[in-house]
Amino acid sequence: MRKYLIGIFTLALGVRLCYLFFLSAARPVHVDEWSYYQLVNEFWLAGVDSNFVYHPPLYPLFMLAIFKVVGVSFIALQVIQLLMGGLTAVLAALIGKEISNEKIGLIAGLVYAVSIRPVQMPAMLLSETLFTFLLILAVWLFIKAIKKPQPQISPIAQIGLRKICGYLCKLMVSLPNHPWFLLTYSGLLFGLAALTRSIALVLPFLLAGYLIIRKEGRAKFLRSAIFVVIFAVTLLPWVIRNYRITGRFMPGSASYG
Repeated sequence: MRKYLIGIFTLALGVRLCYLFFLSAARPVHVDEWSYYQLVNEFWLAGVDSNFVYHPPLYPLFMLAIFKVVGVSFIALQVIQLLMGGLTAVLAALIGKEISNEKIGLIAGLVYAVSIRPVQMPAMLLSETLFTFLLILAVWLFIKAIKKPQPQISPIAQIGLRKICGYLCKLMVSLPNHPWFLLTYSGLLFGLAALTRSIALVLPFLLAGYLIIRKEGRAKFLRSAIFVVIFAVTLLPWVIRNYRITGRFMPGSASYG
């Protein structure tokens, strides 16, 4: 599977590079591109205390971070978005493999790699590329979390100190792939996706409901709660900032609510 993933990434990157350098110059500038660039200037001059609330903050801050590091370079931003587009095609393949098989994963990755809109987006100063990368990565981690078997822990009274220490050592080593931690990472990434495009605000609650209706015992309620809390905490600074500016609850943006 690894060689196919490398091939999908290379294909996606090559197609996007061809569009960027040979075709993108003929496209009209989208109105939101100017809007994002204007917001970057506001953040640069006034910080996040700018009163601009029409767009969520993450994509302008993403642009600002790149410009702070390499200077105001649109080509640097576009190249980073090209890499994200290639990685998103790989993630699409991995999701297909997780929910079906390698053949379906390969088809999903290839379709995303050459689909016209995902090919065009990295050349534009628009949030779609960053949003799709964060969203697909969050979904992949969520699927991996619910497919991993839940570790069974014996009551402490029934095991000795040596076994407890051994279990803790194994737990520390396996933490990055532990299903609870995968859910935590997924909730964080869903929060970042919602801070990129507000359309992602609803999906985590639907997935939390799915966790509850699955037959996994009482732990499913705790897993669902952790997932939602991490998602909500990620949004909290933006919600507080918007309330301070507008006087109303606004988890997304003025264009969405």
